[in-house]
Amino acid sequence: MTTNNGAILAIVDPAETNDAVMGRAKEFAKKFDAPIELFSCTYNPYFSGERLYESPSSRKAKAHHVVEEKKRLEALAQGHSDEQIKIMTDVYWDVPEYEAVVRKVLRSKPLMVLRKSEYHSAVDRALMSNDDWNLIRNCPAPVVMVRNGEHRKRSGIIWACVDPMHDHDKPAALDDEIIRAAKRFATALDSEVHLVHAFDSAAAVAAVAAGAMAAEMIPSREIGEQVRETHMQRLQELATKHDISHDRVHNLPGPARVILPAVAMEKNPDMIVMGVVARGFLKRLIIGSTAERILDKLPGDLCVVKPGDFKTRVSVDSPHEFHYQETQDDEQGAA
Repeated sequence: MTTNNGAILAIVDPAETNDAVMGRAKEFAKKFDAPIELFSCTYNPYFSGERLYESPSSRKAKAHHVVEEKKRLEALAQGHSDEQIKIMTDVYWDVPEYEAVVRKVLRSKPLMVLRKSEYHSAVDRALMSNDDWNLIRNCPAPVVMVRNGEHRKRSGIIWACVDPMHDHDKPAALDDEIIRAAKRFATALDSEVHLVHAFDSAAAVAAVAAGAMAAEMIPSREIGEQVRETHMQRLQELATKHDISHDRVHNLPGPARVILPAVAMEKNPDMIVMGVVARGFLKRLIIGSTAERILDKLPGDLCVVKPGDFKTRVSVDSPHEFHYQETQDDEQGAA
């Protein structure tokens, strides 16, 4: 993420209120000296040849629909015009939405992607079918899930949530990527980075206790203390590597999905930066993603980053896609 390449890609719905996303997009655009590109995805199966064969009339109808969406997007951009910021717009006809966003990212290489974070029902989370979850998993660019609360008092603190023990085969380089992203945001937003790690000592004790000899020789309380010290040592080494003051290092005892939201509500960080890695479907169902589990419980924005070698599973091509640029001749023919 650099300050001289790429736009702030803001995912918006012209038919809805986008104040939170637009407010954050404009703030980041000024701080990172980057343009904004408003992006919308639209789709209707009746115009896509799925229920009717593709024909000149259906293509013209689809083109008209895309152009109208483009006009609504441009009206939104005009309503947020700012002499200091260049605001562009783009519309894709594609499905599902998260794949359209990823395809846009693959082609335009934005600085980051902003999306409003909506509340998700327990059913949505259980089925892992929501576009938010899929965007978090599949987007190669940093994704910032913007929370409502523009009038919330800022703390000037950004959390970099790391895992120096590399649980669940998490690559060590991802911690470096998380910290670098957090420091870039902190520099732009005049904030300070705090290094945060959650460790579950109960799980470690259970793992050690799996060996009968170890369980008999070492009391569980001592095991838990040894685990805490080991995690803290690794965390301090990471802080030293990235020139973060040790008084800004926090080793929180408890499962991440429980302790991170609880402490975040108390400390009120403006942004939490986390990382996710691609996993197979079955392993994902078993382990899940901490970012996904806590998204609805955070008071501030959540930024999700990927390892530098991350490769998305979304193809750059789509059987459904119809880009705005393709509609101009169709619109003229429909007139």
